[in-house]
Amino acid sequence: MDKFTKLTDTGAVDISASSAAYTAALTDWVASNELDSDLIDTAVNAVFDRHNSVIPIATLVSMSVAELGASPSQFSAFSKRVHAYVRGQITAGNYSSKKGAGGGCQRTPSPSV
Repeated sequence: MDKFTKLTDTGAVDISASSAAYTAALTDWVASNELDSDLIDTAVNAVFDRHNSVIPIATLVSMSVAELGASPSQFSAFSKRVHAYVRGQITAGNYSSKKGAGGGCQRTPSPSV
């Protein structure tokens, strides 16, 4: 049995205790590995604000994850989430990207009104 399965004194599965153990572990995991889009937006924009230039996407992701204060155990999950966010912003037209030499990602300038 896995580490979340709890047994009664008679050896039967205690469904309530097992559920509580899994719920606690899942809650801890979510708190450590999920990110709100607003937090990601703030981190990515902080990187763009400091480096007002075209930034390779891999570099932007890595620097944004560092901006979020990710631990080594969170780095992979946070990187995937930030990369998905950046790709979504490119698709939405908020960022532009260019491949090849001198390529990377940058914020799309806001139209003047």
